[in-house]
Amino acid sequence: MRTGNKGAAAIMIFQAALAAAQPVDVGLFNEDLVTSAVVYCSQGNYHLAAGNDVLSQMDEGDIIYLTFENGQVRVLDADHDFGFFTTIELRGISPEPAFRLRILQPELESRIYDGDLRVVAGDRFMTLVNRVDFDRYLAAVVVAEGGSNAEPEFYKAQAILCRTYAMKHLDRHHTEGFSLCDGTHCQAYKGKNMYNPAILEAVLQTTGIVVADYNFRLITAAYHSNSGGQTQRASDVWLTDTDYLQAVVDPYSLHQPHAKWSDTISFNDWKAYLLANGMESVRKIPKEIIYIEQMRRKKYFVLDQDSL
Repeated sequence: MRTGNKGAAAIMIFQAALAAAQPVDVGLFNEDLVTSAVVYCSQGNYHLAAGNDVLSQMDEGDIIYLTFENGQVRVLDADHDFGFFTTIELRGISPEPAFRLRILQPELESRIYDGDLRVVAGDRFMTLVNRVDFDRYLAAVVVAEGGSNAEPEFYKAQAILCRTYAMKHLDRHHTEGFSLCDGTHCQAYKGKNMYNPAILEAVLQTTGIVVADYNFRLITAAYHSNSGGQTQRASDVWLTDTDYLQAVVDPYSLHQPHAKWSDTISFNDWKAYLLANGMESVRKIPKEIIYIEQMRRKKYFVLDQDSL
């Protein structure tokens, strides 16, 4: 176990009791209300199964079609209509199987995933769940969140943060039938890491390592693309404060992508917004005074004696 500096905000990096090969269930395209999809066997072999019944074996290149009809999932391939099911699964029967998932309705880009697939009929759409080895899930998250061209030590640090964040939130979606979603609500997960094998190696080299606070509770391992030069304390964003999430100056972000941004809004729209939120002083202020420029992080827009 390695510890940070002593004090109220001390954190510890330690080996968690989590099996490296433990799978995790990830909800795919959960916010897109999927009603039609195509699944391709990209690597290895699968059993297409409904409960204890194996309907077919899928080999590399095989395709099945899934449609949501009358509260059930209809399953077809080029030669067979397998019927309607409340739950259908692709279960890998070979080492390191992978499948490509293409959403037809709504139309979305296809993605390749390691592991298995479970499809469950809901009231209005299908729920798609990828059961994947936890380390491979983390490698996919690291590449989605951190890119594919960084240094090995960056990937190790990112893997530890992603692992800590995932383990702290493993039950976030349990009422929906899976552990984590594939969006930024949990962590971005866009399918199999196919770009840099060093990323999976970094995950494996840090297997089980997480970050905890001085009470041995997993920290909220929040991270960002770019801080803009200064982070915010937890109480400025959430309802409660956290010792280890405090505002600090971050000069390392200033010359990196996304450090600065700008937006443009018409004076009349901006004035209407301010008035709608109770800033009556905007009625008597010249429009050039309402221009916003931040040289440092500000929480409130201040105008005369009003703030928002």
